[in-house]
Amino acid sequence: MNNMTITLTFGTWMIPLIITIISAIIIFIAGNMKEDHWGFMFFISIIAGGLATITAWIVWGLMLLLK
Repeated sequence: MNNMTITLTFGTWMIPLIITIISAIIIFIAGNMKEDHWGFMFFISIIAGGLATITAWIVWGLMLLLK
């Protein structure tokens, strides 16, 4: 019998945290672009970064609940 278990150690919550940090950095860079300040790239980076961050934390939470 082969049971797969998910161990919620240091590494599992680091992945959504890294995704959150990268999204924040990209939003910061897109917000400080001189030629596109508060423009299309900033809007897309907020939408994509926000969705990636929310999805990563939801998946982590589901892993925690289904452990």
